[in-house]
Parts: sequence; structure tokens; C-alpha cells
Amino acid sequence: MGSFEDPVMAAIEAHRASHARYRDALSAAETAPGAASRSELDRLHAAVDAAAWALLEVRPVSPEGLMALATYAGDVVAAGNEWPAGWDQRFYAVIVRWPDD
Repeated sequence: MGSFEDPVMAAIEAHRASHARYRDALSAAETAPGAASRSELDRLHAAVDAAAWALLEVRPVSPEGLMALATYAGDVVAAGNEWPAGWDQRFYAVIVRWPDD
């Protein structure tokens, strides 16, 4: 089964899109005060966190999917972002237990 068929790919794309919406709103708020309200930014940030946890609820079904998840997780951190508190411990458990989880 190729990575294009792995359900984790959709979860990665959902997180990427959610994070992009938050990043764009934050950038707009920084350059144009009032562009996004604090409650809107909080809502978008909560959506990013929810999408992060959802990444770990979708079990990769292929080695390519597992590698895509691991690579994406590292890329997020390398770009200067953080995962929600406790996410990394659950991530490691998903990686170590694959494919038996």
C-alpha cells in the first residue's frame, strides 16, 4: 500500500492546513491590529491543537505513512513550532508500537 493511500496523509494535510490558517491570522494580527480578534486567534490555535492530537488517532497503515508522520513531526519542530504539551510522549508511543498499536 503506498503512502497516498495511507489515512495518516489526510491527517497530516488537515494539521498543515489548520496551522496555516492560524499562522496567517496571527501574521495579519501582527501587521494590522484588529485584523483578528484574540478569541478568533484562540479558536484557531485550539483547532491546530485538535488537529495535532488527531494525527495520533489515525494509525499509519504503511511504512510510508509512518515515515511521513515522523518526518512531518520533525519538520514542524524544525520550523520553530511546538506540539501541544504531552503530544511528544504519545507520538513516541505511536512510533514504537507500530504496526501493532
